[in-house]
Amino acid sequence: MNELVQILKNTRQHLMTGVSHMIPFVVSGGILLAVSVMLYGKGAVPDAATDPNLKKLFDIGVAGLTLMVPFLAAYIGYSISDRAALAPCAIGAWVGNSFGAGFFGALIAGMIGGLVVYYLKKIPVHKVLRSVMPIFIIPIVGTFITAGIMMWGAWRAGWRADR
Repeated sequence: MNELVQILKNTRQHLMTGVSHMIPFVVSGGILLAVSVMLYGKGAVPDAATDPNLKKLFDIGVAGLTLMVPFLAAYIGYSISDRAALAPCAIGAWVGNSFGAGFFGALIAGMIGGLVVYYLKKIPVHKVLRSVMPIFIIPIVGTFITAGIMMWGAWRAGWRADR
């Protein structure tokens, strides 16, 4: 229980780690998106039929902004539980984002995934399994739990893509 209290006391540090790793995605995605709209000259999303290259540049910008969400969660989890938390948190945030959870869903997925992986790493296992735990078992089980919570929780919270 003391460990959980210590992790929660450092929540600000974990969130700042995620945000600092997310910033390059926001900057590059936002600038590319803005440049494509500016060069199109009509103040709108470039049309693929009239200017396919600007539309591709716009799509690259959107990709950067879309990747912002899973990377935010991944590095929040990384701050809590190191590398084993990267995949569970990123996938959990992606799943949550598909239900419309967005930025706040990424914060939640990062914290949940980081805590899940932290406690999975504490489970005592036979020495034969110790080498595969951080690269195979923990990421799979952590992803299953984190993505499951995000899927169920985001749906329950009403963050549905159909709204």
